[in-house]
Amino acid sequence: MYFLNFSFTKTPAEAAPVSPLHGAWVKKYLDEGIFLMAGAKTSGLGGMIVVRSIEKKHLRELLAEDPYLLQDIGEYQISEINIALTQPEFEAFKSL
Repeated sequence: MYFLNFSFTKTPAEAAPVSPLHGAWVKKYLDEGIFLMAGAKTSGLGGMIVVRSIEKKHLRELLAEDPYLLQDIGEYQISEINIALTQPEFEAFKSL
């Protein structure tokens, strides 16, 4: 599983025109089941996406489609994790 930490490198005002395109890109991969959850940071300076376990090369290919990256508006920090411990209701995350 991956946690993607997106941070703007331009102002949120500069990102605003691209935000609907980015949102559609996120929704596409949520609908396909590749992205598990996504949301904006409360600071307004970026967002987070949780991605199921896929080949890292494939993940990089998906990220290359992100309109925010195509417009050089921000950057991702990718953290790959193996879920080991959860609350009982989140046991399914261990296999994602």
